[in-house]
Amino acid sequence: MINKFIVSTVFLSLFISSVSANAKPFSCQSESFVSFNTTEGDPGAGDSKYHTISLLDGTLKSDDTITGVNGVNSIGYNVKDNMVWGWNINAYKVVRIDADKKATLFEVDGLSSRYYVAADVSADGVLYLFSRDSTTERKHMARVKLDTLESLPEVELNQEIDTFDFAFNPKDGKLYFIQKATDDLYRITFSANGDTGTVEKVGSLGTGAVNPIINFFDN
Repeated sequence: MINKFIVSTVFLSLFISSVSANAKPFSCQSESFVSFNTTEGDPGAGDSKYHTISLLDGTLKSDDTITGVNGVNSIGYNVKDNMVWGWNINAYKVVRIDADKKATLFEVDGLSSRYYVAADVSADGVLYLFSRDSTTERKHMARVKLDTLESLPEVELNQEIDTFDFAFNPKDGKLYFIQKATDDLYRITFSANGDTGTVEKVGSLGTGAVNPIINFFDN
């Protein structure tokens, strides 16, 4: 699996939780980072690495190894602590990646152990996780409040979705994705308490049926 995170705006935040203690935060930079694993066909087998993509000219730079764990998948950037958060598909735990490319695993009580293939972090520091392994799972999303590592009630969607990645739009706070095997762009609007999500089609991209595995927004 290939996933992403993006750092492109100066973030001024206080570390309000000991969760991020002794971890080096990312600094402001105009780059996107795409994580991947080195064993084809088995995302959990090889070393976890990432490529760096310049948002200024699209240049793809050499990859670096993420130390401390294999199987890093489904990641997003948390503007609250300037860390990257996601899911480890080997240990079935939440993973944090710092600026030194070090990965740390965290157990979250109450979080369902699933094969999450998509993730991103909302502006208020909540990790959203999505699994496409069953019809029931494709109508729900798991959530983790990252500053306390608290599992929140799952989001119930008004319809089934199927995607390999999604991303929050920092301009409107909504979650966007491309439906699997189509070129249709969708967005999800969450209720005030976040417990439900309304899925609506935005339009077609006009590129033909695709299975995109990287989605991100620049601020």
